[in-house]
Amino acid sequence: MAMSSFSTQLFDPQIGFNRHRPLFGWTMALVFGTGLGYFFGGAWGWLLVATVAIVLAWRTKSESVSTFLCLACLALAGWRAALLHDRNSEVLGQLKAYQDAAEVFDLKVTVSNDRQVIQRKRGGPYCRFSADDAWLPDGTEVHGTNLLIYYYDREGRFPKTGETWLLKAKLRANSHPRRMSLSARGETAQHLPQEDRLSSVEYVLAQFRNRLANHLALGVSEEEAVLTQTMVLGTRARLPYALRQRYADAGIAHIFAISGLHVGIIAGLLVWLLAWAGVRLRMRIWLLLPTLLGYLLLTGVPPSATRACLMALMYCFAPSLLRRPDGPSALFVTAALVLVIEPGWIANAGALLSFCVMGGLFLFTKPFVYFLNRFLGSPLQRTPLGEMPLARPWHVALRQYVALLIALSCAAWLAVLPLCLFFFGRVSLVGLLLNLIVPSVTMIVVWTACLSAFCGFLLPMLSEMMNRFNAFLLSAVDTLAHKALEVPGAVYELEHQPGVTVALLMGVGLIILGLWLSMHERRCRQADPLDPENFNFFPRAVSEFTQRETPF
Repeated sequence: MAMSSFSTQLFDPQIGFNRHRPLFGWTMALVFGTGLGYFFGGAWGWLLVATVAIVLAWRTKSESVSTFLCLACLALAGWRAALLHDRNSEVLGQLKAYQDAAEVFDLKVTVSNDRQVIQRKRGGPYCRFSADDAWLPDGTEVHGTNLLIYYYDREGRFPKTGETWLLKAKLRANSHPRRMSLSARGETAQHLPQEDRLSSVEYVLAQFRNRLANHLALGVSEEEAVLTQTMVLGTRARLPYALRQRYADAGIAHIFAISGLHVGIIAGLLVWLLAWAGVRLRMRIWLLLPTLLGYLLLTGVPPSATRACLMALMYCFAPSLLRRPDGPSALFVTAALVLVIEPGWIANAGALLSFCVMGGLFLFTKPFVYFLNRFLGSPLQRTPLGEMPLARPWHVALRQYVALLIALSCAAWLAVLPLCLFFFGRVSLVGLLLNLIVPSVTMIVVWTACLSAFCGFLLPMLSEMMNRFNAFLLSAVDTLAHKALEVPGAVYELEHQPGVTVALLMGVGLIILGLWLSMHERRCRQADPLDPENFNFFPRAVSEFTQRETPF
């Protein structure tokens, strides 16, 4: 199929020797179908297309069956997402009517685990939280929008995580359709203890997360602790808005999103500890399963962490399923699973940014490394098959490491550029430089914070020392971000670009990359068509070394 062959050529690490990845075409059909159905609706039309495609697959010849089945997959995904679109449109219409009329209405909500009590200079504190589940007066469940509730009470009695309350809510005038803000007051609110969810697994984990957060606050101020807590436990609601905006403008806000960087650091720390304890490789991989799933639940199942954990598990367990570990295949299968379980994530900014960054790393890192090494005068080593690479001089190794850091930063920045224009209307230029340093600091902070969180149960003094060390590192990062934003032109602001413009930018980028890869393949074939090493951006021995029996 066209989609499968094009994506296979783009993602193949050995150009000219394509691997067979049929999941690419199926996943692209699922993604396109979900996107079209979620944004345009038309459930019955999609169901009709799916029925016709299935009938044609049943009646046609064998060589065309896969094409019609792929079309049926696209249509069924569009039908399921269109049902969600129609239901969301009905709910948003009711909320819009309440907003236009400035009407107070009944809203039953279950308090999420991002509950935060905020102190004000005047008027006393208030509680801000989002709703895990919400119901309108007629019993309709709210879907397709995030409800952010500002709860005011003169006596300071605020809802707790897991409790269910019946509120007299009023929508704020500046509410966005995908992120609506409501106001509620304690004088008119009613607690419904019979519907609380305090005993569920999610909220038990939330209590455990709060306890770990207290360990990370030992020996440091609240302002210093909130950075480490957000970076390790995903408690982004505790971050002050000004601090969050500063890191976003500096292009390093991703350190606060639990993603592949954090999951990889924690998984690497666990594997290292198990290897130090003498645990065999296969057992180490099996122990990763409960660890990563537990960490995913502990952080509240954000989209970026879900993507990272599922990808890591698929990559690690591929040998157990008699499959070769392959990063792009794990990314595509993860995308398919996520959209099957929750089609609404096709419009989630966190999910889109997470998947695009990972896809950009797979697409652009190797070409950038190839060109940067040629520019820096550090050509990649050629080693015959079956032999280990020779030792490199330290200056060559340093230049190759710098080339890799620059390539990773540029690849991630280029991948999210269209989405930043669509969601935020601004692009951070200094982020290209800051991301050469910040990920390395993040790795040290996350490792130290993990040890500190568990040392707090037995050795609080050791936990305090680790927290002070992390506070010093993060204060340096904060100072660096502040100084970088003082540079003229650090942030480039534009108007929010429409979705069509974003899609065209991404499509043009993929086409240009595909054409360049085809030209590179043709040039290498003309040089030496019998040497497969000409079609690889990395030397063969290095590729073999990364494919040994290791969990990553």
